[in-house]
Amino acid sequence: MKELAEFDPESCCGRAIRALPRLFGSFTLDQLDFALGGSGVDRSGGLRILEDRQFIRRDHGFNPANQMLYLATAKGLRWATLLEYLMTSPEALVKSPMHPAGRALIAALRHSGDHFSAADVEMPLRLPVGSLHAVLDMPLFIRVPTPSDPRFSLTSAGRSNAAILDNAWREMYEIIRTPSPIHPVTPSASTPAGPKSERANAQRSARQGGSHLAISTRGLARQFPARGRRKEAVQAVKGIDIDVRRGELLGFLGPNGAGKTTTMRMLATLLRPTAGEAVVAGCDLRKDPRGVRRRIGYVAQNSGSSDESTVEEELIIQGRIHGLSKDAARNRSDELTAQLGLVGLGKRLCKTLSGGQRRRLDIAMGLVHSPDLIFLDEPTTGLDPQSRARLWKHIRWMRSELGMTAFLTTHYLDEAEALCDRIVIMDEGEIIAEGTPDDLKATVSGDSLILRVPVECTETAAGIADQVEGSSELSASDGLIRMRVPRSGAVTPGLLRALEEAHIPAKSLQVNQPSLNDVFLKLTGHSLHENVFESQIGIPKTFSKMENSHA
Repeated sequence: MKELAEFDPESCCGRAIRALPRLFGSFTLDQLDFALGGSGVDRSGGLRILEDRQFIRRDHGFNPANQMLYLATAKGLRWATLLEYLMTSPEALVKSPMHPAGRALIAALRHSGDHFSAADVEMPLRLPVGSLHAVLDMPLFIRVPTPSDPRFSLTSAGRSNAAILDNAWREMYEIIRTPSPIHPVTPSASTPAGPKSERANAQRSARQGGSHLAISTRGLARQFPARGRRKEAVQAVKGIDIDVRRGELLGFLGPNGAGKTTTMRMLATLLRPTAGEAVVAGCDLRKDPRGVRRRIGYVAQNSGSSDESTVEEELIIQGRIHGLSKDAARNRSDELTAQLGLVGLGKRLCKTLSGGQRRRLDIAMGLVHSPDLIFLDEPTTGLDPQSRARLWKHIRWMRSELGMTAFLTTHYLDEAEALCDRIVIMDEGEIIAEGTPDDLKATVSGDSLILRVPVECTETAAGIADQVEGSSELSASDGLIRMRVPRSGAVTPGLLRALEEAHIPAKSLQVNQPSLNDVFLKLTGHSLHENVFESQIGIPKTFSKMENSHA
């Protein structure tokens, strides 16, 4: 049936859709013909299907030969991936889920029980009784009735083919029922369908020219010129190299003034680098900043919503700015409010929302155009623990269900450890460490041991503690002794016995496994928690470091 040609990878329309990943940027119908091997695309019916289904959209303007330009959409690439999967799968001899044979196989697969009659297949398909008798005569896929058993059953080949078609149909149905933004993409080779996050990564890989990296920087730097009383230029970011894999959730940590926000603003095209190069979401940061902006979402530290606008207005306006039609923007708004726990708040003014609700709205605004990559600049700052936990859940959802890459800055170390696959630590404009949370904690030697004794016994207790085998980083003052030991469980009993023999009462003993704060303390000379407190009460970073150097 011509109106269902997009479901058949071997139809002219299906072949045109499958050709989309081989086209880059804007293309003409002649270029689409060439990608099809010169066989041509139906300039009326086939083209209408591609546009009506939002697999392609018209670009602005014409080429030098005055030919209309078109762009592939994310929806078109996703459909192309499924058709290519059906076309190349060796077990899919019936390749269209909407072909009569394909529909019969799917209905037979979904039928409860190993055996079925023709009516069992015809009824769920809403077909006239007896209409599938001829279709079911497929010995390779379906065992035909015998005098002893008048029922049909699937062969192993039929079951495999049916499972492939059923999976593809479910994916296609999801695409049909879920409104998709139609921003342009830069496709590459199609990849087989798979779990949701893997499919999303495959689609993002296509838009990013097949690269496995969502962000790649080399020597990225930013210098602020001398201004006012500041006589010297400030090198805020000093030639950093960062690689972020697609689908990764990267945590970006550092003290205040380290250059985190400057780096994020450069990667989001809000600040121009003074040196270096970067590729973000498949686009060159310097040469194609508009391409970067089309493919990223950005959630700043402060809310970007207007006090006098409603939640629904903010999301629809954001969608329209990114090129969605009015209906598509409204549908996307409804979808995001459901996914981010904002149902029933669409008509509320933004100024009436709680802190957690407004932060979720900010994230929804960053996701409205289905970006490949989202930047989250301290997303949970100022939220109560319950709102933080809820926002964590939504960030995990973006990663697991959408396969999205996230670049997260935070001052909460528990947040970084709970959410991030990998952590990069920055200080004074330079990357000083990176790795998984466990890898970073492994760089801190031993467990932390904190012993409290009477103040007058501090010096004697410190001498005893210093005798513990493998002890390091010993400090003692005002009855508080801190040290690191390689195996706290093995040395603690001996230490307590030695204190008891010296008649020194141990008021308390606390043992901690290495934490990210210990890593931060080791690398920067101060705790991140201390740095946050200093920033809140207004202590300049330079003064804080001077205090630490004199301690």
